[in-house]
Amino acid sequence: MKNKRVIALALALSLSVFSMPAQASKPACRPTSQFGSWACGSTANQVPAQNRSAAQSIIADRNDAAAQLVAETNAERARYGLKPLAVDADLTAAARIRVREIAQAFSHTRPDGRSCFTVSSKAFGENIARGHNSVNRVMAAWMTSEGHRANILRASYGSIGAACIQVDGIWYWAQLFGR
Repeated sequence: MKNKRVIALALALSLSVFSMPAQASKPACRPTSQFGSWACGSTANQVPAQNRSAAQSIIADRNDAAAQLVAETNAERARYGLKPLAVDADLTAAARIRVREIAQAFSHTRPDGRSCFTVSSKAFGENIARGHNSVNRVMAAWMTSEGHRANILRASYGSIGAACIQVDGIWYWAQLFGR
C-alpha cells in the first residue's frame, strides 16, 4: 500500500513538472523607488535561465487581475470625464506577449531590440510595471508617473489590451493603448 502511494506521488510530481509552461528568463532586478523604477543587472548567485528546470520557475497568467486593471483604468478615465476604453482582442494578445517579454528583460524595448510598438500595429501607447502585487498598487504607481498617467488619460485612445503574469512570485503588468 505504501509503495502505491509513493509511486502515485512520483507520477503526479513528474506530470506537474512536464505540464508547466516554458520558463522565462529574467534579469536580476531591484527596486530603486516605491513607484515602479527598477535597476537591472547581473547577480553572482543567480541561476542562469538555461540551467533552471521547469520546476524552478512558476509562471501563472493572471487574467482576473488584467480584467480588473482595465476596469480601474476606465474608472480613472471616468474621474476625468473621459470615455472608457474598449477591450481590443488584438491588443490583449499583444499585451500577453509583452508581459512575458518584460519578465525576460524589463524594458519598453523588446528582447530582440525592436520597439515595443512592433508587437501590434494597433499599439500607440504602453505602460509596463514589475513587482506591484495588486491592481491598486500598480495603478497608484502609474497615476503618480507623468508618462504612465498621460497614457491612461489620453483622450485620443479608444481601446486597450492588458495582461498580468506572475513569474516566481513576481508580478509583471502591461497595458497597450490603441486609437
